[in-house]
Amino acid sequence: MLATASFAFGILLAAIILAVTRRHEPQMGRPAPKPANLGWWTLAFGMIAITAFALSAWFISIAFAFAAVLVGVGTLKRHDRHWPTWVGLGTGLAPAIAWIAFAAGSIFGFGE
Repeated sequence: MLATASFAFGILLAAIILAVTRRHEPQMGRPAPKPANLGWWTLAFGMIAITAFALSAWFISIAFAFAAVLVGVGTLKRHDRHWPTWVGLGTGLAPAIAWIAFAAGSIFGFGE
């Protein structure tokens, strides 16, 4: 139950960040000249997720891993392909994949 709440919190956090940083005028497909704030948010969320995973703070890791992945994908869709976006997406994706694997194992009973 707590893991589900952490997952929902991560999605809600990403939705809020993406909504607050939404631009009203489109970028017309050209890359941004410097990293945008969303790239830095992605990096921060990814670093928090991987650090929490390493320190066994499971519920923090779940929330920030999925927030990093969603904000990272949103950042890439807005044509910000600078290093903070890629590093944040990678560091958030590592624990997110682990949590998805743990959930699949729990649901399908692979460990029994």
